[in-house]
Amino acid sequence: MTNTLLTAALAALCLLTCSSASAWSKQGEKLIFEGGEVSHCSALAMDATSIMLGRQSNEPPVYPHDEYEGPSAATLTSRDMLSRMVLTYPTRDNEVEKHKDLEHFVNTVRGMCVKAYIESVPQTPAN
Repeated sequence: MTNTLLTAALAALCLLTCSSASAWSKQGEKLIFEGGEVSHCSALAMDATSIMLGRQSNEPPVYPHDEYEGPSAATLTSRDMLSRMVLTYPTRDNEVEKHKDLEHFVNTVRGMCVKAYIESVPQTPAN
């Protein structure tokens, strides 16, 4: 359920933050992105990293980029959903396991974000 809510929120975020309505294309089976249209996915991955690190250290997450620009309502909603998603991961004592869970969580979140972008923004027609 949380994944469905996050995917819907990410699709809405894509539509709100993407400057072009047709910004990606396909070259064979390879997806091609122009400019920074999935940069919001990198920001989301950074938030996911902070949330997972906070969970593993039993501390609140730290969002360094909030110092420069306060989070938007969409960002706060995404963080709330990520905070619920991270609870599916156990807290670990072993640093190797912590790192493995961190990589998995961040890659999952980034993949969901890119998928939501592709599903919400039309492909640029081939020339």
